[in-house]
Amino acid sequence: MVIQRKNQPRTYLPSLWGRLIVHKSTVGRSYINGAANEFSLQSGKDAYRIGRGVGLNDFVIKSPYISMKHLTIECFRRSDGTQKILVEDHNSSNGTFIDGKRLWDGTLMELREGSRLTLGMQPHEIEFIFSERPEDSFQALYITGELLGQGGFGVVKQARHRISRAVSAVKILSKPGLSHPQTDIPQLSEIRLLKHLQHRNIVQLEAVFEDGRNFCQIPGAIHRSLLTSEFADIVMELVPHGDLYNLIANNGGLTESEAQTVTTDMCDALLYLHSQNVAHRDIKPQNILVAGQAPLVTKLADFGLAKMVHDGTFLRSFCGTPSFMAPEILSNAGGSYDHKCDSWSLGVTIFMMFSGDVPFEDSDAPPDTQHIQWTVLPEGCSIAVRDLISKLLTNARERLTIVAITRHVWMQEMWQVRQLLLDTEAHQESVEAVANELANTSVSSSTRYQTA
Repeated sequence: MVIQRKNQPRTYLPSLWGRLIVHKSTVGRSYINGAANEFSLQSGKDAYRIGRGVGLNDFVIKSPYISMKHLTIECFRRSDGTQKILVEDHNSSNGTFIDGKRLWDGTLMELREGSRLTLGMQPHEIEFIFSERPEDSFQALYITGELLGQGGFGVVKQARHRISRAVSAVKILSKPGLSHPQTDIPQLSEIRLLKHLQHRNIVQLEAVFEDGRNFCQIPGAIHRSLLTSEFADIVMELVPHGDLYNLIANNGGLTESEAQTVTTDMCDALLYLHSQNVAHRDIKPQNILVAGQAPLVTKLADFGLAKMVHDGTFLRSFCGTPSFMAPEILSNAGGSYDHKCDSWSLGVTIFMMFSGDVPFEDSDAPPDTQHIQWTVLPEGCSIAVRDLISKLLTNARERLTIVAITRHVWMQEMWQVRQLLLDTEAHQESVEAVANELANTSVSSSTRYQTA
């Protein structure tokens, strides 16, 4: 809504001053204003009445447990642009409650962001969540839960979608300096890349919110600049079992079969990334998340250092985690490197899956490929995996690509089984799609015949 007064600048008001979102109902959704999921409180009207009486209320709830004129909710706007929301109960038979506290006839109680507004008492009640946020805001769509992690970027929390009840992880970023467009923020690069990446072994981006507003729902394009705001909420697929680093630490290393499974998952993810001209540049156990334990399933995460690298071009930035960085990056003095840096980091990760340690004593100096700490590997490690590690922890020219890793004797059998399973799964999906199409065609033909 736009208000225009003579000789005064335009003032833009939001279209809503609040929303009542149906959270739960024991009287059935069909009773609620034509089975609505929420009531929108428009800026053009300051007060709304809710009750059972048709013609007496703005929102009608046709339940015998709701009074004819149950309550009024009203918005009072302050001179500083803020607002106060008050609820008045009209001597309702079964009561009005805000966050469990009952309102008595003639008393006013304030409704705040996230408050629970309940009409009636158990077992016949309807509960709303009040929100001053737009319907596409993070706060309106999600409820945050336990802390999952934190770092210099902000925090990661569990988030549950209010309607679908699906659980995700939200990375809540505080972004000092983002008002400067030249600032290179790793999380922004991560968003730009992840919105284009869809793979079973890559943690999926679900939505992005800027200062509470949804500006990038996946799939889709970012249509507002992240560089203009102070906060962002990145909603990601929740991977429930921690990271590979903790799995290694808690089990004193992995079995050879488990290490092969993780390596197969990572090769699958990296083959896809490299086919999309993306180098990850920070492969390490902390960035490999455990999605399932029986069977073991892992997913690649944290694309803050990932970079597009097109055919015929090279990377030059000094970045990564020193213990996992390829020697051509560590010794880089204005030189270049390519996606084979991911093969090196995967080699270090494979070594660590068995030993719990990195393969070189001095993790800060460019690694000497002639002095791998083979003695820290368990005696039971096969000759094949030792051979693969040696062909990954070597100079870039001789180092195996990800494609070559899948053809190595240590990996070949499991990789072939994986591809066979994927082919079978794809075939099954194709058969089901054809069956569904035939069923729909049959129903359509039957309907036409009966109509004729």
